[in-house]
Amino acid sequence: MALPDYEATAGAVRDGLAADDGGQPGDPDKAARAVLPTPALPNSLRRLPLGDDAGTAMRAHPARVASDAESTTDIGTCPAITLP
Repeated sequence: MALPDYEATAGAVRDGLAADDGGQPGDPDKAARAVLPTPALPNSLRRLPLGDDAGTAMRAHPARVASDAESTTDIGTCPAITLP
């Protein structure tokens, strides 16, 4: 069920996803061959970067998180913030 108030925003995203379906780069069979043996690995994976840019993006993520945490420390630890 589509809600008219969200058609310009969420509806546009929904339509874009449907339009892109099946057009993503990569080889689904190769991805399946990479994913299927992972449950048997001695250390279970939380993430499996697949694709040319996935590993790069995954390695950059902790640095972005640390930077965000550092730049907002005074906001997040402010004594004015009290939670019940």
